[in-house]
Amino acid sequence: TNTLTISGSGAMTSYAYGTAPWYSYAGKINKVIVSDEITSISAGAFYGFNALREITLPFVGGSRAVSEQVERSNNSWRGGSVYLFGYIFGGETRYEYEPASTEDWIYQGQSKYSSSYYYYDGYYIPTSLRKVTITDAEGISANAFYGCTMIEELNLNDSITAIYDNAFYNLGMINQSSESFVVSGDILLKYKGSDTNVTIPDGIELIAPRAFESNSTLSSVQFSNTVTWVGAYAFYNCTNAIVNVPKISGSLTFDSNAFTNTGSVKYLDQSSYSNGNDTYYYTIDMD
Repeated sequence: TNTLTISGSGAMTSYAYGTAPWYSYAGKINKVIVSDEITSISAGAFYGFNALREITLPFVGGSRAVSEQVERSNNSWRGGSVYLFGYIFGGETRYEYEPASTEDWIYQGQSKYSSSYYYYDGYYIPTSLRKVTITDAEGISANAFYGCTMIEELNLNDSITAIYDNAFYNLGMINQSSESFVVSGDILLKYKGSDTNVTIPDGIELIAPRAFESNSTLSSVQFSNTVTWVGAYAFYNCTNAIVNVPKISGSLTFDSNAFTNTGSVKYLDQSSYSNGNDTYYYTIDMD
């Protein structure tokens, strides 16, 4: 295994694509490790790493900054959204009818309509990549791993406190899993089971956005008392479900539309909470 290790501390120098000091080895590197002391990663730092199979990073994208919404294309973009996983591999905007390139260009959910055309932002994420480990992130931005079908294993650190919408949309690990609960660390990425009555496993602290979305077979969901974050649209359109939220010590945050079109929610002392349509996020302190 050919491994590139980046250590030291502070911000990485900003490199134009193909100018990083390790670029001459780009097509041979199979594994990358970036230490926790690195505070930023250049756009396109790992441009051309088409043999990469594994990468360990302190955070997702170019820095520890986290965003609730994905940035939109500006039609002349080259570099992309610092919040997205693909940022470190470089990317570009393409017009709606522009023919596909032979490069590994992955759309990560950014688009903008302008002058009669749609523009799409995408990244050169290596299709060879299979394993991603995040070691020191505080949160996961919207669309962070959007469209990353090649990633079969995603390991997330336990200090993450917030995850925003579509962070794991079409993630390979979720698509390929045969488990009822697809979990990374203390995060429930997706529920793929068929049970009508579901209990969130002990130890789960975050329920990812859209984790139960449009599951019409659910009739009841019991939270564990370790849950602190429920992502956007987590139970969206679970029209037959009663979600039971226990009284816990600490705070529990529901992101936007977490329970929109959910059958009903019962929380605290099991008093009834009306069916969804919440279009904001809020925190309940339960001391």
